[in-house]
Amino acid sequence: MKNLNRKNVLPFKVRSIGRWWNNKEEIDIVAYDDQQSFIFGECKWKNKSVGLNELS
Repeated sequence: MKNLNRKNVLPFKVRSIGRWWNNKEEIDIVAYDDQQSFIFGECKWKNKSVGLNELS
């Protein structure tokens, strides 16, 4: 996410990137900007590289 933000590939310039959780749910990636636009993501680990088409 940080690399994509640096390359200006994301739909907006991200201000903060982190994660969120409570006692019932967890979101692996949360990114937002100053206008309260958000990106939510989930991480899946594989032993092979994936392309950008798998990120949508």
